[in-house]
Amino acid sequence: MRKIFLYLGTITMFLCVLAGAIVNASERKTYTFGVVPQFDARKLQEIWAPIFEEVERTSHIRLVFKGAKDIPTFEKEFSKGDYDFAYMNPYHMIVANQDQGYLPLVRDTGRKLYGIIVVRKDSP
Repeated sequence: MRKIFLYLGTITMFLCVLAGAIVNASERKTYTFGVVPQFDARKLQEIWAPIFEEVERTSHIRLVFKGAKDIPTFEKEFSKGDYDFAYMNPYHMIVANQDQGYLPLVRDTGRKLYGIIVVRKDSP
């Protein structure tokens, strides 16, 4: 749990620096932020609300949490470009980049991600 807060703190600092470079302090810009629904909506709100508040406090950029009811809905939404920013796994990032040109800004280096090997359903 400690690692996740360290990671989220790093994201917060990065977004604040990025936001400060983008927006004049007298303006208030609003962006949507999608999060892959790996937890229930209350847990996601609990995790992300303090980050969004800090970004807004320090940069005058407002991030609005845009949830999805499930992972397939999240995938459809980022494939349509419904989010200005999104938090997702590496596979989703590749699809989001191909579909809408999303670019990765921050990555988790605190743990190793292992891939999977897949084969078509009708393959011998």
